[in-house]
This record gives sequence, C-alpha cells and structure tokens, in this order.
Amino acid sequence: MSGSRTVVLILALLVCLGAFGGVALATTQQSSSMTVQPIDDASNYLAPDAGDVERGGQETTSLDVAASVSANAAGVRSTFSTVSFRRTYDDADTDADRRAVVRNGTERLAERVDALERRERRAIEAYARGETSQEDLFRTLAAIDAEAGARSSTAAELRDRATDLGMDAEAERLSALRIRLVPLQGPVREEITEGLDGERTRVHAEAAAGGLVLATVQEDEDGDPVYLREAYDPGIRGVGPDDRYEGDVGAVFDRLGEIYPWVNDGNVGVADANFISADAARLYSITYEHDHGRLTPYLDGGSNRVVRETQRLRVATLPTESRNVTADSNPETLRVRVETTYPGGPLGVTAFDAATGERVDARVAVDGTVVGSTDGERLWTVAPRGRANVTVVDDERVSVEIAG
Repeated sequence: MSGSRTVVLILALLVCLGAFGGVALATTQQSSSMTVQPIDDASNYLAPDAGDVERGGQETTSLDVAASVSANAAGVRSTFSTVSFRRTYDDADTDADRRAVVRNGTERLAERVDALERRERRAIEAYARGETSQEDLFRTLAAIDAEAGARSSTAAELRDRATDLGMDAEAERLSALRIRLVPLQGPVREEITEGLDGERTRVHAEAAAGGLVLATVQEDEDGDPVYLREAYDPGIRGVGPDDRYEGDVGAVFDRLGEIYPWVNDGNVGVADANFISADAARLYSITYEHDHGRLTPYLDGGSNRVVRETQRLRVATLPTESRNVTADSNPETLRVRVETTYPGGPLGVTAFDAATGERVDARVAVDGTVVGSTDGERLWTVAPRGRANVTVVDDERVSVEIAG
C-alpha cells in the first residue's frame, strides 16, 4: 500500500449461508445478473446491465400509518424476544440450563431469519413480475429492515453468551445468522421507513434475477444533496466452505483495488472496524471513505465477486455532463439544464426563464412519471438505466433525451 495514501485498512470477515436444515451445501453459485459497472472519474458500482432489469421505476413514499405501525411492530416484537431471552437466561440456575436457553434462542432466531429471507425474496419476485406495486415492495422492505436490525442485536447477544459458555459451534452458527441479516438492511431502506413515518422520500428501484437495487437523493444536515444507493444480488454468493482468500487481507485489498480502481488510487481511508467469521463461504468487507463519499463493497470469497454494496455520495462532488435546451415553440420562454452523472446515478434538472436567466418553478417528469418540481432551484433525482426522456413543464414544455 502506498504511504502517500492515508489508508487505515479495516477488514470485516463475514459469512454467507453455510447450511440449511443441517445439510451442508456444496460450493455453488446461483443465477446472477449484477456486475460491478465501470465508470470514469468516480466509484464503480454494482448493478445489472440495463437489458437485464426486469422491472424498475420510482415512487415517492409518504405517510402510511398502517405500514409504519407494521414496521415498528416488527422491531418491537424482535426487541421483546431479546428481553425475554435475557430474562430466561438470567433466571437459569446452571450452565447446562443456560446452554439450553441459548440453543432454544438460536433455533427461534434461525426460523425468523429463514422467514425474513423468504418474505423478501417473494416480495422482490412479485414486484419483478408486475404482480405487486412498488409501494407494496417498499412496505415489505421497511418491515423486514426493522425486524432484521433488531434480530441482528439478538444474534450478537446470543453469540456472546454462547462464547462465554464455550459453545463454539453455536457461536459460529449465530455469526452466520447475523450476517444473513446484513443484506436485509440498508441506508435506502431506512429512508423508506422514514418516508412511511411522514418524511416524503422518492426512491428508485430495479429488480433483476432476484437481485435488487435501491437508490434515492436526500438532503444532508446542511441541505446539500446526497445520493444513497444499495445493491444486493444473492445469486453471486458462493455457498459452501471454499474461500480463496482464507483471511489474507492483502489479497482482498488487491482484489477490491482491481474492482474499484478509482477509489483505491485516490485519497482513501476506512470508517469503522468489524470482524466476524464462521465455517462457511466468506464475505470480506472494507468501508472506504473517498473524495466523493463512502463505499462499502462485500467481496465473496467463494465467487471472488462483489455480492453487495452500499454507497453514500455527495452529489456536488460527482462529475457531470450538462445539456441546455430551450422550448421549441418559444425559445425565449423556458430553458432547461439537465445534468447527468451515470446510468442509475443522480440526475439534476434546473428550469430558467430564458429571457431573464432567473430560475423558475417547473414540474419534472422522467419517462412520463412526475418525479417532482424544481421549486425555483435544482431538482435532483435518480436517473433510470438505459435511454429516458426528461420532460420539464412550466407554461411551456421542454423534453430532453438522456442516454443511460
């Protein structure tokens, strides 16, 4: 590693599924659709090719009392389960009794993790087939996110108790369960949950071969736009004991350097530390802090590919291309500036009075779907994959085709 780069390497050794129902699985790989897409002068990103997207679109989440109550209830139930376990464990008289409490808690947790994974898989598949709406998908994801977060805390506490009692095999299993909960949570899912609580949030979703991409643009505490993105493709996972890295930090760093060259060649550091291992196929994760924001890829030790990724990028730092277009019917009335980054990335739209140059409020639609208004400023949203039409309407109408 170059001394000119202030790099604090922090490795999280994570685990994918190792066994179902006690039956070990051979190393294999499911059908997958996502690859890390290359772009210039910015971080590469995990996504399906545009032609592989089965369904995609944007939806604004808004106050949904029933969905919010459902999500909160899922978290409360999980928290109550942890409290109940803790009480039962503390009331146990012997180590044998405490081991039984841990084993029972682990079994119940495994059942819930299985159920959560099935629920999410079915929700994504139903959305991809057009059987459910994007709102339905978001409601389900919010409930799963809330429960997965609480169950993760339960898994951590159970694992600590198992370790204290010398239950090594149980501790390994709990580590595996905890990491299975990781892709059921994410930064965009948190925004969706807040949207259901009343904070309006516009989210772009893409489904492909069981994988899911979620992205949104939000304002940070200073009012600056921030692009949040999470992607996960379970088909990339190598299921089984094989791990080509076997804890070799340098080899993992080199591989991620190949996948994300712009990030590794710049000023990069790492945010936090974590270390979890179990006797199964591993995921290695490094959280990078770079010039545009934060990137966390998860490298699968079996498939040697990135299976999951989250990004948080400051929109103002991203390289953009701009186009200025005026209304055909009257070029002196409305002028529109469209700023693009990359397919699936942030898309900026500003409307001007062509005569005065002042910004005006105009409605913005992408491929016929209204995504918001400029409010006399600049609207940032998420660009779809592939070609799309951006239409801006004031008293006049301007359409701009963007290539994805």
